[in-house]
Amino acid sequence: MKKMKNASKLLVGAVLALGSMAAQAQKPYSCGTCPALADRPEVLLSTLADANGNLTGDHTLLTCDKLYILDKKIYVGNGDTLTILPGTVVKATAQTGLTSSALIVTRGGKIFAEGSECSPIIFTSVSDPLDGTYSFTNKETWGGIIILGKAHNTVAAGELNPENPNYVIGGTTYGIAAIEGVAPTDPRNWYGAANGAFVNDDNSGSLCYVSIRHGGTVIGTANEINGLTLGSVGSKTKLRFIEVISNGDDGIEFFGGTVDLKYARIMSCQDDYLDWDQGYTGRIQHVLGVQMPAGISGATGEAALGYGDNGLEADGDDGTAYARAWLSNPLVSNVTILGNDADNATGDVALELKERDASEIYNSIFANFHTGIKRSGTPLPTSVVKNCTFVSMTVNQSPATPAEDASNTFAATLGGFDPTFQIGMNNAVAANDYYDVKPSSGGNVFPITDTWFDAVTHRGAVNPSSAMWWNMSECTAAIKGIANASAPVTETANNASKVNLPDLNGDGVVNGADFNILVAYIGQ
Repeated sequence: MKKMKNASKLLVGAVLALGSMAAQAQKPYSCGTCPALADRPEVLLSTLADANGNLTGDHTLLTCDKLYILDKKIYVGNGDTLTILPGTVVKATAQTGLTSSALIVTRGGKIFAEGSECSPIIFTSVSDPLDGTYSFTNKETWGGIIILGKAHNTVAAGELNPENPNYVIGGTTYGIAAIEGVAPTDPRNWYGAANGAFVNDDNSGSLCYVSIRHGGTVIGTANEINGLTLGSVGSKTKLRFIEVISNGDDGIEFFGGTVDLKYARIMSCQDDYLDWDQGYTGRIQHVLGVQMPAGISGATGEAALGYGDNGLEADGDDGTAYARAWLSNPLVSNVTILGNDADNATGDVALELKERDASEIYNSIFANFHTGIKRSGTPLPTSVVKNCTFVSMTVNQSPATPAEDASNTFAATLGGFDPTFQIGMNNAVAANDYYDVKPSSGGNVFPITDTWFDAVTHRGAVNPSSAMWWNMSECTAAIKGIANASAPVTETANNASKVNLPDLNGDGVVNGADFNILVAYIGQ
């Protein structure tokens, strides 16, 4: 949730080339058989939906032989499924306020958007030619992706948004809430379950190898659409290899829910990079966030200062007037976020830990924020931060007492790791323009026994002893500059195998029945 700041900040990865604004946009990588964008006929998504924006048919299939235009709010309804195949590009038109275009998966609906490492699925602005010329300073050009489920949250009946008291988020009973950024009176925009009848293992489908770019339309004060918004999304939903670029609000925000996230890049966003609230209790591992540095050549206004707010904003629940049965208690490991304290005197915070948060954050690296750890709110959070490294902070922690765990490291520098931009920004792409976010050594780590987590011997998103977990192979070797920051990433050996065919009928298995559905759509 945004604080309507006038600041902002940039993207990039480890030993990753970074160039001029003209090179900041990303291309539609494809190592498969998808045609060039110019050869894909345009299809308005509104033509696949009814007059109210509801996709028609139980199974709507988007394929990479067409260029889809998201020209309004499109809903995947209860019992319906949207399947998007690798290499598909969806471009969103620019509207403002509540009319902004967005893709919304409602409670009981499913999305299966499973790209591949060389053919990710891309959502971007209709103005983005995807040829490397669309600046990452373009944001708020459309809404974003919103997924709504039935898992737990902590919203009370009739509750107001504490940051925007004119916005009622609570429904008529406990456990039903209206997601921010859209009309609260439309039941399609609600998440959770009436009277707390939550389904914590709810399944909203999967997003894998999905890139979301240049969104974040502002609806009003403290009311915007995040790059990826997750309201009460359940644990059977799969989120892997998600990328959010140049969003006008948070990169990824969790409103309650139990969904897990593994492998994400969040770059050049206006507000927080990861944000959770309302009792979120999922698991997160391997996330890289990079804010835009100040002094971009040719940039003016906010962009000249750099985009961004806090690295992580962790709330148990903003609505402090109500007693809560749940606290936010996600388990988080191996995050690296680079900040930029060029925007104001008080500066941004690497970990903003707020009331009713009980997060556990381990084995992570944060750099270039004004404050490393800030605890605030009533009651004070009980968050646990261990075996984390904070580099180049003006203030290590606030308040200073109680003292932080001795396993954390606060230092001016970190060997092999340089979170400052190496070469002055100019209008040429230079191979030696980069951030180096790969430390020379791993550092002591906190052992996590939960087997969902990859076993690690290092802090941060990048293992000093192995290759990057995003692809730097033949598919992207010829693409210079910041485009490499958007290159698809590679599954690691100890991660789940890639799913070539999604579970189209939602029965929990991938088999011939799903293949028959796919064949039927190809036949059409």
